[in-house]
Amino acid sequence: GTLLLEGSGAVVPPVAVDATVTVVGTREHALEHLGPVRLLRSDLVALTPDDPALADELRGLARGPVIRIELAPEPAEPLPRDARVAFFSTGAGRPAGLEPVVVSRNLARRGELAADLERARAERCDVYLTELKAAAIDTVAVAAERAGARVVFVRNVPRSRAGEPEFDAALLALYNQRTMTGIAP
Repeated sequence: GTLLLEGSGAVVPPVAVDATVTVVGTREHALEHLGPVRLLRSDLVALTPDDPALADELRGLARGPVIRIELAPEPAEPLPRDARVAFFSTGAGRPAGLEPVVVSRNLARRGELAADLERARAERCDVYLTELKAAAIDTVAVAAERAGARVVFVRNVPRSRAGEPEFDAALLALYNQRTMTGIAP
C-alpha cells in the first residue's frame, strides 16, 4: 500500500507516513514558507528545474537523496497514427514521437487557451491531448466535445536527467529499505 497526497500551497498533510517523497518545482517552493519543512521530512526529493546549484542547496536540507528529473509527457492511451492532435499543457515538454498540429502551453491561462482551442477547431484536430489539471475538463474537454474530437489524457512520467541517479531505482530502494526494516510504506 502506497498513499499519494497532494501537498501544494501551505499544506503539510496531517498524516503519519513511513516515507516521504517531495517534488520541487521552483526555488521559491523549496525554500520559502513550508518548503524547508517538507525538505527536512523528505526521504527522497525530485527536483524538476534543471538547476544543479539548487540541487546542491537542497541536499543540505533533505534527509534523503535529491535527484534532478524531468517530467516527460506521454499519452495515457495509444493514439491513431493519422490523428490530428492538439496538445494542451502547462509544461515545456512534448510527447516523444508526436508532432501535434496545435501546441498550447496555456492550460492555466484561460484567455489564451480560448484562442488555442479555436485554432485546434479550425485545424480540424480530432484528438485533444491534455494534462489533467487546470482547465482540462471544464474548458478543453468541453471544447473537444463541441468539435467532435476525442479527449486523451497525458501522464507526466518522471525521468532522471543526464548524470543523475535513476529515479525509479531510488523509489524502489526507498520502498525496499522501508519493507526490510519492517516499516511498510
